[in-house]
Amino acid sequence: MSVTALAVSFAVAVALVLVVVTVFLGRQVRQLQTEMQVLAQSQAHALRAEHRELVSASSSREDGDLVLTPTPIGPSEVELDLSVSRVASVTLAGPLIKVAAFSHGVRRALGEESRMRVAYAFRKELRRQRKLRRKRAAAGPSRDEGRRP
Repeated sequence: MSVTALAVSFAVAVALVLVVVTVFLGRQVRQLQTEMQVLAQSQAHALRAEHRELVSASSSREDGDLVLTPTPIGPSEVELDLSVSRVASVTLAGPLIKVAAFSHGVRRALGEESRMRVAYAFRKELRRQRKLRRKRAAAGPSRDEGRRP
């Protein structure tokens, strides 16, 4: 198997893993969105019931009694951004950066300049080993090499 085929198969495997993770996270996001909608509806229902109780309690009091109720500052409802893109960006940010860095390193390692540098170092080491073997062969067998135990 050549280096190019290996790199392509590795890239396909990484892409497949990313697709599976994205599908899984999409399902989780949809489930969380439905849960949030149910929670928001129940909370709105509870707030309406509480408001009705306060209105009925204040209307039953005499006009002379003054009831102070705190009012929230700012928007009454906080809308959470639970879109698929937002959740995916938050949950996949770290792993996606790691995958991008790793793939950049693989692309750089498999680049032609890097392969040529490795091939040059490999040939140089082979030449050095051959030269060393020739020197040892020219020197003749040593005392230990000629005998077998």
